[in-house]
Amino acid sequence: MTVFQNQQVTREIRVNGGIQFLSINPELRVVTVEQRSEFGTWKTIWNFNTGFIATEVFPERTCFISQMNRNLVPTFETFPRVVEGFQGLKGQIQPTREITFILSQRLVPDLRIYGPDIFNMCREVTTVVATPVTGEYKLITSAINHYK
Repeated sequence: MTVFQNQQVTREIRVNGGIQFLSINPELRVVTVEQRSEFGTWKTIWNFNTGFIATEVFPERTCFISQMNRNLVPTFETFPRVVEGFQGLKGQIQPTREITFILSQRLVPDLRIYGPDIFNMCREVTTVVATPVTGEYKLITSAINHYK
């Protein structure tokens, strides 16, 4: 992948029967990954300056915001290499870590504290805080239906 220290990079990556769009903004230290596939469509913003991750799930139009665990996610500098490693995978299981979240029962009252990129993505949809936990797994689809 191109060195992106001083320039914005946008890539299209074919992965697991779908397409991921990767955008890296080194000035703001923000990575955006959007996936469109038969398994679903979602967009995730990783803001390395604020330390938050937000994912909007389509067509449910629900955003989940979580604090970034820097021990589990790639660094800003290594993120492009990790994503590029998925390119060309077709029907293969991608290497992942499974993280379970508990969803807040309350809607996020002020999105501005998460940064302008997350604010703009989540401002017109249902948005809740997701807190990582260890233990019992809870289906995210049941949580999405709870907020409709």
